[in-house]
Amino acid sequence: MDKKQISLLGLAVLLVAAMIYLSRDWFAPEDIQIHLTIRPNRLSDKQQNRLGPAVKSQPYTATFFFERKYRLKSVKLVRVDEIETNRFAHPLWELTTSSNSVPTKSLTYGVPIRGMHPAVKGAQAEVLEPRVPYRLLINAGGQDASYDFTLGQK
Repeated sequence: MDKKQISLLGLAVLLVAAMIYLSRDWFAPEDIQIHLTIRPNRLSDKQQNRLGPAVKSQPYTATFFFERKYRLKSVKLVRVDEIETNRFAHPLWELTTSSNSVPTKSLTYGVPIRGMHPAVKGAQAEVLEPRVPYRLLINAGGQDASYDFTLGQK
């Protein structure tokens, strides 16, 4: 090989390496996008019967939506001020799965998700207070996501 061919081969290798480096996130999983809708509590009778008395009496229903369906491994809701000062903050609502949960695109605070169960047997979701910041923490097969929200304005 002469110098020109070696230079062109080196340039081609350099360009391929640059392309691979710049496109390395093509195969990475997308971040989980979480959206929230807060509405007056108008759950069906079937849903009301599965909830604890604290959530039934709550005036608002918080429903979280995702961009696509996920097999959730864990769902936890905590107060923001508590989790910022304590890594093991008391969860107001916590669900886990021991096998596979059903792929879901939305979840409503306090309503059970098929294939998931409370982390502590018999635990029920607690009432959310207005004007208190909360954080939803989810894990979906190795991907973690969180979403901060407040019921009402500060």
